[in-house]
Amino acid sequence: MKDTNAIEKALKKKIDKEIEEIVNSFMSDLKNKIIPYGGSSFYRIKFKETETSLLQTHDIKEVLINMVKENHEASMLNVKSNELLNKLELL
Repeated sequence: MKDTNAIEKALKKKIDKEIEEIVNSFMSDLKNKIIPYGGSSFYRIKFKETETSLLQTHDIKEVLINMVKENHEASMLNVKSNELLNKLELL
C-alpha cells in the first residue's frame, strides 16, 4: 500500500505543477498584455450580486490555483492514474 500512496502523491505533485503552469501562463498574459494599459492593481471577485474583497495581482494567482485544484484535481488524478495503469499493462 505504501507504493500506491507514493504513486498517488507523485501524480498529485505532477498535477499541482501542471495547474500552476496553466495559471502562470494566464498571469503572464495578464502582466504582459493587459496591465500595460493601466488601471488598478486590485481586483474584485464579483459574480452576479455576490462580491468579495479587493485582491492584489499576486493574490489572484493563489485564488486561481485553488479554484482549478478544487474543481479538477480529482478528475485529473483519475485520468492520470488510468493512463499510468494502461502503460503498465503494456509492459
